[in-house]
Amino acid sequence: MNADARAIMGFTLPTDVVQDTERKERLRANTHDARNYEEAAKFVDLRKCELHDLSTGKYDIDFHQKGFDAVNIADNEKLQAFLEKVRSQGVFEKGDENALRKAVVGSVLKLSNGKRMRMVFVAGEGIIIRSSGPNGMQIKHGKAVPTNSKQSAALLMHGDQDVYGFPLKRIMKGAAPWVFRHKSPDGENNFSPVNLVNIWIPMQQTVMPLCLMDRSTLDRKNHQLRLQINVEEVLGRDKEKSRNDIWSFLYDDKQQWYFKSDMDYHDALVFDTLGMCHGAAILEGEKQAQEYFLRLNQCLEALDANDEAALKTVASQEKLKLPEKLTPGLKLALELMETLLDQAASETQTLMQDALSWKKEVEKVQQSLIRKSIELRAIGIIF
Repeated sequence: MNADARAIMGFTLPTDVVQDTERKERLRANTHDARNYEEAAKFVDLRKCELHDLSTGKYDIDFHQKGFDAVNIADNEKLQAFLEKVRSQGVFEKGDENALRKAVVGSVLKLSNGKRMRMVFVAGEGIIIRSSGPNGMQIKHGKAVPTNSKQSAALLMHGDQDVYGFPLKRIMKGAAPWVFRHKSPDGENNFSPVNLVNIWIPMQQTVMPLCLMDRSTLDRKNHQLRLQINVEEVLGRDKEKSRNDIWSFLYDDKQQWYFKSDMDYHDALVFDTLGMCHGAAILEGEKQAQEYFLRLNQCLEALDANDEAALKTVASQEKLKLPEKLTPGLKLALELMETLLDQAASETQTLMQDALSWKKEVEKVQQSLIRKSIELRAIGIIF
């Protein structure tokens, strides 16, 4: 299949793979205590991957085969009202997480293969807000993103839960592999209608889209790695319950990757929590978007300082060469930023006198380049 887009994605470094001591036939990835994006990038094998865009309508998706699906949630009026509220207020207020659970429990998702998934439970933990700027740029948390959004988009390709590991092993006393449908290096359950899933809803995702691997292209024995992380701070667990067994993955050129470029909060990605490989990707063009984003910031600083020469210098810098393949949303954002910089270069004196409307346009395009998403963990029954 020809690629619809290309992106940089993060995998476990081959040098970080060790033999597992607990389950001796398995492989494990070393755990690194990375506190931020810059630290985490040191321990990631960055690869350029080809992506297939579900927005094109060219691809047949089957949840059981590929491990994920794209679903429309526009007809869930209660959920849409909640998402619009969060989008407009910019923060999670007290009681919003309970409202989100109530809006999801009992809802039915229509899958691409004709089946349906009824959501019967939403976990008390695991409701996470993520936000990132273009090219993984760290952003200040203010009106642009929810104030309690402490997590950036996850660049490392990973699977959120090991059905044979903690905490499921503790919570379900070893029964999880018998209850949940799953595929893992240790075994499979292809009969249960009960699925532990993640529901990922973008408020907007011009950059850093969520990408998912077609799990039928994964060599689980050799490329799926056990990984233990500490979630005491992230999920607020007690120290004795802080261990979380998840998965990381080695890169292989046979793996096939999917994303959906035109998503907003009227759509969601639903995928198998128990080992489904996913993560954020850096699209071609995001590096240029980051540079233009920063140039516009410098222009704003020059205006605030009443420094006409600095404004002229920054705005007149040479335009960047853009990749041939760009998603529609990113292409539009780059064009708008170029237009605003051209305006600042040609109308410098005018902007020094009155730049209010120009500043509003800058804020608007910069806002569009901040990826914001909500994710939650739920139990769904397919029928």
